[in-house]
Amino acid sequence: MLALFFVSWYVSIRVNKPVDQLISDVEHMSALDFDHPIQSVTLPEFSLMRETLENIRLTLNRYQKINVEKIILEEWKNRYMMTYSEDLIGILDESKKFSFLNRNFHHFLEELSIDPKEATLNEMIQHNDVTSAKFEQNTHYPTPYTIKINRFELSVYHHEDSSDYYDFQHISIVDEDGREQAALIIMHDKTEDRINEIKRNDMINIIVHELKNPITGVIGLSKIMLDNPNIKQDEKEVLLNEVHISGERMNNLVNRFLEIQRLESGRMAIDFEQVDMLDVVQDVRSITHPLLVDKNLKTIVNVQGDDFTVRANKDFAFDAIQNLLSNAIKYGGEERTIEIEIKEQQDSLKISVTDFGYGISVEDQKKVFEKFYRIKANAGREKGTGLGLAYVREIMHRHNGEIELRSEPEFGSCFTLVFPKHKPAEELHEQA
Repeated sequence: MLALFFVSWYVSIRVNKPVDQLISDVEHMSALDFDHPIQSVTLPEFSLMRETLENIRLTLNRYQKINVEKIILEEWKNRYMMTYSEDLIGILDESKKFSFLNRNFHHFLEELSIDPKEATLNEMIQHNDVTSAKFEQNTHYPTPYTIKINRFELSVYHHEDSSDYYDFQHISIVDEDGREQAALIIMHDKTEDRINEIKRNDMINIIVHELKNPITGVIGLSKIMLDNPNIKQDEKEVLLNEVHISGERMNNLVNRFLEIQRLESGRMAIDFEQVDMLDVVQDVRSITHPLLVDKNLKTIVNVQGDDFTVRANKDFAFDAIQNLLSNAIKYGGEERTIEIEIKEQQDSLKISVTDFGYGISVEDQKKVFEKFYRIKANAGREKGTGLGLAYVREIMHRHNGEIELRSEPEFGSCFTLVFPKHKPAEELHEQA
């Protein structure tokens, strides 16, 4: 009996020890620790089981490393994409501090004199130069979290004439206890869109303002004629002439605006030919002669060179030079001599108009080519739409040329048209 007990005890020890060893090794696997090997066992009956478990461990270890590498790779790919995104991207942790900032967001905070390493969302939003408007919120409920998406417009003030505008999104993950676990901040720069919107609104307001006076004139004058059927013929002709002038003013404003819009859009086809620009200058002088006489003005033409022929559209070239000469006549006193210079150069032809007039301030020079912009000092002196120089600029752009401006008290303002001697880029593109 005693011998049987010892035999049973020995067998139990011999069997249980390798089993316990296998269980211990498998527990490492259940804890996802696949680096711990399945050790060899003393009983040959368990060798096959041990080899099978070891093969499983090696396979799982290999897949784990592959997946970890993939996860790391994906994380870095996402990080790189966010880092070099044009949008401003930041990630907030539980303490509402930024755990990640891409390059543009980092630079944005520095411009506000906020330390990116210590920055919080509230510090940025409550900055004196930052304002918000048009708040919106959407909520989603993926179990067990709540996703809140807050969206509003953010504006950042720089100085009197400059602000930046952003579409701001705050996407937060909230747990069941209402605690924000993390948040993603995305700021999309919409400054250019906002500025274009402001310009469009300003343009509409200016057009309405410019049309208001002639429309009022037409309505008022026509009412006088309707209310007075016995008005004398000569008086009626005077009133009809005023109506015609008001109508012409409206027509000129609308046509000039539409011409600029078509030129800017590139939809207007332009035919180019060899044009002698000296002939065009002389034609402009002839047609504006009555305006010169009214103010007792003279023009002189200085010529430098022999060949003044360029590839151009003759009608548009005429319009550009006529605009400059008309402005020179308008914006200056009486008894002046306006100087027109046409100068041949190796690669270009320059036509300059110097008015010896009022001149243009440095501040106005920056904006004088914008649509509807009128120089404040001249606004009360002469009537105008503020479209002439914008029209000239677009003409030169379509000729692959330039318009230059110099203004000094000694000579007033000098505008120069630079026509390239080679074919305009638009014509080369059409031929290709």
